[in-house]
Amino acid sequence: MLGLFSDIHRSWSSYLQLAVLILFWACSGRPAIGQASPVLNEGNNAVYDSSGSTPVKSSSFVDASVFVPANGMDLCGKIFTALSNNSTVAGLVVDARAIPPASLTCTSSETPWVASSGTLSIPPATILLPPGIITISKTWVIPNQTRLIGAGSGTGNTGNTVIHAMSSIGSNILEMGSTSCPNNVPCTGITIENLIVDASATATSNGIANAYAGAGSFIRNVKVYGCVKTGVVISASSGALGASGSGPYVNITVDATPVTSASSLLSCLSLSGTTNTLGIRGLTCLSSDTAASTGISVSASNNLIKDVWINGFNDGIVVSGTISGNVISNVVDTTPAGQQDSTIRITGSGPLVRNLVIMGVRNDCLGGPCHANTIRDETGVAVMTVPNQRVGLYVLGEPTPDAGSGTYAVSRFTSSTSSSVVSNSAPTWIVGSFTGTPSGSCNTGSILSNTSAGTALFVCNSGAWMGVQ
Repeated sequence: MLGLFSDIHRSWSSYLQLAVLILFWACSGRPAIGQASPVLNEGNNAVYDSSGSTPVKSSSFVDASVFVPANGMDLCGKIFTALSNNSTVAGLVVDARAIPPASLTCTSSETPWVASSGTLSIPPATILLPPGIITISKTWVIPNQTRLIGAGSGTGNTGNTVIHAMSSIGSNILEMGSTSCPNNVPCTGITIENLIVDASATATSNGIANAYAGAGSFIRNVKVYGCVKTGVVISASSGALGASGSGPYVNITVDATPVTSASSLLSCLSLSGTTNTLGIRGLTCLSSDTAASTGISVSASNNLIKDVWINGFNDGIVVSGTISGNVISNVVDTTPAGQQDSTIRITGSGPLVRNLVIMGVRNDCLGGPCHANTIRDETGVAVMTVPNQRVGLYVLGEPTPDAGSGTYAVSRFTSSTSSSVVSNSAPTWIVGSFTGTPSGSCNTGSILSNTSAGTALFVCNSGAWMGVQ
């Protein structure tokens, strides 16, 4: 019996010795992943080097929340420090999502790229913003090849990233790029995604402006709220800089319904001076201000604007300037009756606007037309209107000058017809089977192709059909 107890004692002693050896190895041997080391930098994850024995910092992903920078404890100071500590790293990801709500107000002189200590030389980086209200007093000028990504842009503030601008901010709340882009050419790869821009505290600022960012630069899933001026400005600056080649601009909402004071400056989106963007693809444009004159302003060539909902503007879309090659598609206008002019208005004498295609426009307000005209074309000698509540196709082509009078003949076509004669309505082309001359009124300039025997072609002259011999 005594021998049995002796064996048990020896077994437990062996186990104890083994446990001590394991503990000694764990404490003094190979360090665990993430273990602190003098070679690691604050905020960086730890990985093993090629030898497999030494942990080194990984700059591919930096946690900005752990920094206690000299520039302050706020979000801008933490991101600035994370970037400055990794200023030579291209493709850096700065994760600011764990910064608490108490630290989301930036000081008046700071942005994530500008602090009291100076301005950074910025490598390409992706910045992940936290949910909550980020209060700023200085315009955020987003550097070249920088992606700014929020936590969401849904209804309300909960779970979303809201950039709230104070009244002291500059002419724009967010700017995409600047004149400091390399080689004096447009910046590239600047994006703004999944966030809300709150302009309700400023009456002098646009929401987002892009005058410098070209290829690979876009706005996606963004809401601009409470803006008194223009929600999104896409333009060209002086010299070679500009927003040409940028886009697409996808799923953007400009909601000015909180604005109660009348402002003729209010507009959702302005597209000017720049060409060949990848398009505006999904835009909601809302206002409750009866003085709001223009929802969307287009004075640039070779652009696509599609999937648009407009409510609360005297003119939904205004097309003007010496421009060509634009397409506008799938527009719904629900502006209340009484606040009306046109869903789409084409302006300018000369004419200046040409080669414009409009497809799928719905002018609808409680079952009836909201605007006086679905389309109003002012480019020729006579103003042409399309009053139909739904328009399938309207085309404005090239002008032909009249050397004698100095005026222009303008090529126009629409698929829409009216149930009664409307003065200066746009012409259309009708196909049908008729015996003799068709009866009823028509829009002057329209063409009718007869598929039956007899006169094959008729034109509308002074509101009546006449056969072409």
